[in-house]
Amino acid sequence: MNYTPENGTVSMSVSRQDRRVILRIADTGPGIAEEQRERVFDPFYRILGTKASGTGLGLAICKTIAERNNVGLKLDWTDTQAKTGLAVTLTMPVAQ
Repeated sequence: MNYTPENGTVSMSVSRQDRRVILRIADTGPGIAEEQRERVFDPFYRILGTKASGTGLGLAICKTIAERNNVGLKLDWTDTQAKTGLAVTLTMPVAQ
């Protein structure tokens, strides 16, 4: 875990709403600022100042897979009041 601090948490939940399945993964890391949220899906884009290694391809690949499979992908704060943590929500149609 590159962004969740030591003793931090990562949680996952799955729910169903109408004809959609919602998968939410949330952590207690620093999160991604609102103005960066679209840019992080650009191939090779890296947020300056992070110590994590990587190429900047992970979220670009995730977005491409989601779009090709009719899956919604949304980034938000885990704690919206404190503006911390990252919550990733995937919304997908229920299989017929």
